Amino acid sequence: NDVIQQLSWEPQPPESGSLLKHPDSVDTEVSRNIFTRMYCSES
Repeated sequence: NDVIQQLSWEPQPPESGSLLKHPDSVDTEVSRNIFTRMYCSES
């Protein structure tokens, strides 16, 4: 949950890539879910 909050408030590092680069788009929500899945599967 802390990770998701950081994504909401902190600037995105380049490593996060173009997935999270559209703050005004619905894609951001989808990208956040994808990013969270990737993060969880790596942990």
